[in-house]
Formats: sequence, C-alpha cells, structure tokens
Amino acid sequence: MARSALLLDSTLLDVRKEFVRASGRFDLVENFESGDFTDRGANTFLNAGFRLLDNLIEGLGLKNWFAVEVAAGDSFVGFQRARWIDRVRVSDSAETSTLERKALDWLENNFTLDPSATSRGRPKYWSEAPLGVAPGNDGASAGSFTAGIEELDFTSARHKTRSVIFRPPADKAYTLLLLGSWYTLELTSDSQ
Repeated sequence: MARSALLLDSTLLDVRKEFVRASGRFDLVENFESGDFTDRGANTFLNAGFRLLDNLIEGLGLKNWFAVEVAAGDSFVGFQRARWIDRVRVSDSAETSTLERKALDWLENNFTLDPSATSRGRPKYWSEAPLGVAPGNDGASAGSFTAGIEELDFTSARHKTRSVIFRPPADKAYTLLLLGSWYTLELTSDSQ
C-alpha cells in the first residue's frame, strides 16, 4: 500500500509513526524499538503542520456550521478554532432567522454597553467582538475591576478564543448557528 493511501484513513498514532520514521526523529516518541511510539513531542509538530495546511488552503472557502446554545440573558458566545465567521442564525422551536451583521461600534452606539441594562428579545444583530484581555492582564480576573468587564474573557484560552456579540440579549434559550471557517481540531488521542 502506498504511503499516501495509508495516511488518508489513518489515526494520529499512524501518522505519528510515519512522521517519526520519515523524519528520523525517534527522540519525539518513546519506545519506538518496541513499536510503542508514545508521544514525546511529535504531536506538537504534527498539529503545527495541520494548522499550516489549514492556512494554506484558506482560499478554498470551506465553511461549516457551529451550533451553540444560549440562555436567557446571554449576549455573546465564545468559541475556539474559528478562522472567521460569515453568518449567524438564531433558532428556536418556532423559527430560524438570520441575524444582521453590524460593526461593533454600531452595536455599542445603539445598545447600552451593559447587556444587563438592555431590554431582552430575540437576537437581531451580531458582530465579531474582541473579548480576550491583553497579556498585560495575565493573572487578573473579573473581580479585579470595578465594572465594565462583564463580557471579557480572562481565561488562559483567551488567545485562541473568538467571540460573537449579539443584541438584544436573549430573552429565552436559543440555538445560535455560526457559519464560518474553522481550523482543524487539535489531535490529542491516538485513535483520532
């Protein structure tokens, strides 16, 4: 069987074995002599390669839907691995509708910045929103500040997180459907 055919239906373990054999970097796995090939750094290079391939095929315009549940009072969602978001829909048991994309400035000028002070309803407008804090705020938390930071992300994953802010804040539970381009999931399990 040709190597390229082998890799099409392969697991992370299969790809790691092939990577180590082809590169000669046996130091990136444990016990290669016995055929174990437990990761000891090879997966870092493989995932970086997958991300590079994602960036190289950007022009293909491959899009997929991501669904997320929002509760009453929610006004934004954060998610990982998004390259860009093209469209947002809101859905409940009665209907599905497309939200109108607006600039973040427009949302801030037409709705109060404090989502808890904004009348709730069916979301109608959306914008991508930078909700992660800068590296200078490392170690901080929402409790470190007086006000105005309800929607900011202080978690360690903030650098990987993209966000969509929507208005008005949800008046009940909805499903948000986000159409966009997504990076490949990071592979961590040998069976993936």
